[in-house]
Amino acid sequence: MEAIEIKFLELKQRITKEGLLEKSPLYYTYKSCVAFAMLVASIFIFIALPTPWIRMLDAVFLAIAYIQIGLIAHDIAHHQVFRSPKTYQFFGILFWNLALGASFGYWNKKHNAHHANPNQIGKDMDIGQHMIFIQNQYAHAHPIFKKLHRYQQFYFFPMLSLGSFSVITQSIKFFIRDAKERKRIPF
Repeated sequence: MEAIEIKFLELKQRITKEGLLEKSPLYYTYKSCVAFAMLVASIFIFIALPTPWIRMLDAVFLAIAYIQIGLIAHDIAHHQVFRSPKTYQFFGILFWNLALGASFGYWNKKHNAHHANPNQIGKDMDIGQHMIFIQNQYAHAHPIFKKLHRYQQFYFFPMLSLGSFSVITQSIKFFIRDAKERKRIPF
């Protein structure tokens, strides 16, 4: 295990020396402008061209725009874009709460728990009962998903596509629970 840690440290030093961990606000500004332009264009196409086939193609285009916004939001939440905490907070709320419709505060809590305890049942909020990825997870899975386990490769992507609904639902629950506990609006 020590050899792996040493190799990781060497790799991290090399990456840092090459400047690959430097903040890139201009890059993200460009990516954000393109992503939001795609979003606006998709809304325009939906309104201006009500043909069913065009709307189906537009749905794919809209999905790509939202994926781009989600990837940028992920990088913002990882503090990869800005140096200033206030700027980071502002754009986190802009991307997560307003553009994606999910709580920036909830996602940070969930994702930090994931990084602190990866793949640990009960601690990693990304390890649910609907998919079984690790052996000891099987014992904690819902009985229905234990029976469906051998078929999960077929329903993985449909379940993954519902992930955004789960994040939004959990964000609403987080908002209500946190507001009650702290008597304030959590962002």
